[in-house]
Amino acid sequence: MTPFRFLVRFAIFVLLFCVVAEGWLRYVTPASQLPLYRQNPKTLVYSVDPHAQRNGLSTIGRIPRRLGTWHVNDAGWLSPYHYSRRQPGHALVALFGDSYVAGLYSPVAQHIDVDLHKRLGQAVPVYAFGTDGWYLEQYVAMTRFVRATYDPSLIVILVAQGDVHASLSGDDMPYWYHLVRSGSGYREVPPSQVYVASKKIRLARESALFRYLRYNAHLHIPFVRGNDVEGAPTNADADAGTPQSETESAERPLVEAVAPVARFLVQRLCADNPGVSILIAARGSRYLPVRAVGSTPLPPDMEALREACAGHAQCYFLDLRMAFSVDWARHHVRFEATDSSHFNGYANAVAAHAIGDYIIAHHLLAARP
Repeated sequence: MTPFRFLVRFAIFVLLFCVVAEGWLRYVTPASQLPLYRQNPKTLVYSVDPHAQRNGLSTIGRIPRRLGTWHVNDAGWLSPYHYSRRQPGHALVALFGDSYVAGLYSPVAQHIDVDLHKRLGQAVPVYAFGTDGWYLEQYVAMTRFVRATYDPSLIVILVAQGDVHASLSGDDMPYWYHLVRSGSGYREVPPSQVYVASKKIRLARESALFRYLRYNAHLHIPFVRGNDVEGAPTNADADAGTPQSETESAERPLVEAVAPVARFLVQRLCADNPGVSILIAARGSRYLPVRAVGSTPLPPDMEALREACAGHAQCYFLDLRMAFSVDWARHHVRFEATDSSHFNGYANAVAAHAIGDYIIAHHLLAARP
């Protein structure tokens, strides 16, 4: 066989393989689909592009397993609801968070904002603002945009360990807000770059084979540079599903190390949203024995936030560990999604009901004019 004929046959083989693989990864074992992100150059708001794909399926692994589904609304957020400004005299809840609120790990109908909306009633809209890897300073900055655009009557922020100290590490997150030390305090720094998905990335994402190699197999693709496809770095502090030891200490020096940042962020959050109640809900461990929840300290970032929140009348703090511990003791239904880290639909419902019960018990839905 001549080299030319070999190359021709090899090219035909590669072409046929790609055609078969494209069909297989599109219809049989689907490659993961992730939302395409954008950033408004004027407001610097980082969200999903509603002019790109509006619905998708998230999968995981080289043999793709289904994680969840997602839907992008007209405003560019992962939510099944249409967002509009709050009507005077009515309540509206704005829910902020990272990948747990984005909800790519459970079906749309089981996202935490959907469950919270059901718990609070049809008359109380719940708008979700969440993106993988976001941290507290980004939430603080986003509340200003959400307040000006939608005028919520209640702000709920789902936080985890790492949300405070990550707010100071913005060098590798040029599309988000972060803090820097300034004298004896801190100063907010806006995004240093504006994210725009290139045409070649938009075109490449149409291929199921490309998505499989990038998202499922996690292969490096030469012309893909970091955020060009994924949109944002993923936060590494996702809560583990393993139990926290009863003797584990919050290590007071670590709490005190992040306390000034926590106080600054909470003070800024309250000052930017006068007259609006703010509920900080901390995720924490999921499988503590019920009797051990009260004696097991929160991780440092969460404990610092709890203490900072206590100094502001409009700020409330909810430790979600008890809700999960009680539910686990009663039902023994696991809380992890297929990726073994994030909430599954059942855990979303547990968290949403705990948050909803707290909101109702503390009368946080009082309508604003």
